[in-house]
Amino acid sequence: MDVNAIDSRVNIGHITAYPLGAPREASMTTQYHISLPNPQAAKHAHHTLLSYPPFAQPRTWDEQDTEPFVTFTPYSATEWAGKLLERSFKSAAARYAGSMQTAEEDRRSFDRITPRWAISSAGKRVLLRGLPAKVAPREVVSMFKDFDVQLPDVTKLPPSPWANESTWAVQLGTVEEAHRAARLFNAKYFLDSVFDDRYPMRCQVAW
Repeated sequence: MDVNAIDSRVNIGHITAYPLGAPREASMTTQYHISLPNPQAAKHAHHTLLSYPPFAQPRTWDEQDTEPFVTFTPYSATEWAGKLLERSFKSAAARYAGSMQTAEEDRRSFDRITPRWAISSAGKRVLLRGLPAKVAPREVVSMFKDFDVQLPDVTKLPPSPWANESTWAVQLGTVEEAHRAARLFNAKYFLDSVFDDRYPMRCQVAW
């Protein structure tokens, strides 16, 4: 918006952040979906964004075959989120091929993750990372209740490839409660009830 690439009629509600539960890889960047009022506005935004850093930065020799920073998409924000989630679910299914019990437990959580859910955080959810891969939902709920956070709605997200930890989306009642939860749990430790191992947690508000 600072470079007038996007039509002034487009508000923050037309910009969709990377969906919760979508594939995560080690990267210094993220993705956004921007819905524009017509093809002409989309073409103008595409041209303008590619004219300014960081999107206009030249690629190095080993990046020539990668996708450009700004691309057109025929999909709505919900469809875009759905396609990303499909990749996550396929990756999770392959990962759990030898562990039916874990797969069944996680599938019940994954069934709640719809494209609409994944892009509708509105600042009332926190992302909690760093817990053991096999931690149960009741343990996450109990941990929040110990800090007087009432009735948290917890959802386990599909794991990243080769990840040895789990990520949870925790729905709170208000934006204020989400920020309070982030302050409470970020940079704290989760104590494993079986082996007494300590796992450093990261917690942030999801928008």
